[in-house]
Amino acid sequence: MIGEKELASRPLTSMSVALQGLMPGLTVVSNSGFPGDPKSTIRVRGVGTTNNSNPFILIDGVPGDINFLNPTDIENVSVLKDAASAAIYGSRAANGVILVTTKKGKLNQAPTVSYNGYYGTQRPYALPKMVGSAEYMSMLNEAQRNVGLPETYTEADIQKAKDGTDPDFFANTNWPKALFKEQAPLQEHNLSLNEVHKECPITFLMEDRIRKG
Repeated sequence: MIGEKELASRPLTSMSVALQGLMPGLTVVSNSGFPGDPKSTIRVRGVGTTNNSNPFILIDGVPGDINFLNPTDIENVSVLKDAASAAIYGSRAANGVILVTTKKGKLNQAPTVSYNGYYGTQRPYALPKMVGSAEYMSMLNEAQRNVGLPETYTEADIQKAKDGTDPDFFANTNWPKALFKEQAPLQEHNLSLNEVHKECPITFLMEDRIRKG
């Protein structure tokens, strides 16, 4: 079982990332390298051959998507990997079961206020180094001459790429520099209030979550 202490010690953006590396037999793999993308593939019993291999996820007893949860709202996470779980959940437990319990207020106790936040920066890593348009055109012409093919670009075309007189057809844009910043801020703030009314034992959860990145 993974408790709130294990989750609170890590700066997390999604629950699927929170489970990574914390429990034996549970595999979490990111599907893409897109910055800020919280979705990951979760496997409990490996990859199957029937329909899909996704585990059955229950959030407070209700089926749901674990990536929609705020990690700071989780009390504990349990993973059922053995065949005995099929006796409770049936065929839906064929790929394992993940039980998620969210935080709740406690009866006859004072309201609980909690804050969790972090701030960081993201930097691009190993950006590709590309030649300019003029250099590419010259090298392509040289490669075609070496195999006896006619050149694609004339000297006038190469000159247009150098001086930028025809950006519509002979542009010379450094796309990695144009698309990526040297660094980008990433911050997240979570403020929650848990309270149980004495008259009616219903848990109220108020959350103000601000995420910028």
